[in-house]
Amino acid sequence: MKSSIAIVSTDPMLTELIRSTTGTLPDVYSCVESLLESPALNQLSTLGVDLRTRDNTVISPGVAVDLRSRIPAHVRVTVFTAGGMPVEQARSAVLFADQEWDLLEDVPPTSRFLEPLAQASRPGLYSINATARNIITTFSTSYFHVLQRMKLIAQLSIPVLITGETGTGKSTTARYLHSWSDRAADPFMILACGAVPGELLESDLFGHTRGAFTSANQHRTGRLEAVANGSLLLDEVDLLQLEQQAKLLRAVETGEFEPVGSVETRKTKARFIFASNVDLLSAVSQQRFRTDLYYRINVFDLALPPLRERREDIPMLAVNCLDEASPQFGPKKLSVSLEFLNGLRGYAWPGNIRELKNRIVRAAILSPTGRLRLEDLGSEAPVLPTVHLGEVPTLRQDRRAWERASIERVLRDNRQNRTAAAKSLGISRATLYKKMNEYGVT
Repeated sequence: MKSSIAIVSTDPMLTELIRSTTGTLPDVYSCVESLLESPALNQLSTLGVDLRTRDNTVISPGVAVDLRSRIPAHVRVTVFTAGGMPVEQARSAVLFADQEWDLLEDVPPTSRFLEPLAQASRPGLYSINATARNIITTFSTSYFHVLQRMKLIAQLSIPVLITGETGTGKSTTARYLHSWSDRAADPFMILACGAVPGELLESDLFGHTRGAFTSANQHRTGRLEAVANGSLLLDEVDLLQLEQQAKLLRAVETGEFEPVGSVETRKTKARFIFASNVDLLSAVSQQRFRTDLYYRINVFDLALPPLRERREDIPMLAVNCLDEASPQFGPKKLSVSLEFLNGLRGYAWPGNIRELKNRIVRAAILSPTGRLRLEDLGSEAPVLPTVHLGEVPTLRQDRRAWERASIERVLRDNRQNRTAAAKSLGISRATLYKKMNEYGVT
């Protein structure tokens, strides 16, 4: 009878190890592609994929996505590693793997290898072909809807308003819109409205002539002219003054503007993208933002979900952050485990992707071996109990997890001094003892 256990590996010792610990001789495939071509794929109950290869062959994200989409939902998929995963392996592993066995630490394997998945099925993996060479994947339904809307409008010239909390990726989203459009060969520029003093912002946006004001020693080309047929992102557009908003409204509606100090009308064919982390309708009601400008720039809105609402994507995003951070550390080889990556999903990340990036860098700096650990993230960013893929924590579960993590962190910071910890938490010692007992904190 055909075995329902399969492994992808070229290591005969791994095959024997599994046989000796499970009592079953697995089917062996030399590569993922050969497994995907096998009719036995749908008969599997357990699959192991060996990421250790003699020639450093890496499973491509495309093949990993194919495996994820074709493997039966009930099959537990384990990756075998040795000393953690470098970023190239982790990028693919987070797309299809349920758990990891580090063969330097977890030998002999435990019976978990044969256990069925705890959840009924894996969350769906969505892909969108942004361009011929650019495929974006997400486990988050809400973010996939955003990507679909982005693809729908990328080729259009209509204004787009991107909203979302600080750190959710508004600038990155704007870059995607530009790179997916037929303007991709033209410039993409960002004007951070909150970073430029009010008196200089008009000059930055519209340009100025020589002598337009005291320090205007020469002509300056503004971004509206310099961006040509490209895309211009006005970030934190809510911080524009009302007079500046009126001038911007004209440029958005007609493409016309005059440089500061000039009466010569010029035209722009730029695509306008706007971003804000505040409720612009509220700003309109408070007369801080022009009603006509709001309805002109909000032709199409993209509301980016905060990271806590797309927890399933956190491991993938963390790997991307690790990849970005790696060049900063030179010869130091950074690696991660699935336990580390999945553990990140238990924290709410109020600073969103920006905070995640900073924490990854911090962990890389503090890691003595280069293998990132949850404790290297810092006590002010408590990591909560792992949230499994496919699970959506209730409000009560989130609150309990937050309370337990806060208690553990404060106790640790106060060297287990419960009186000091209770004072730091703003509760009585009796309440602290009661909650420690409730959550099993020792």
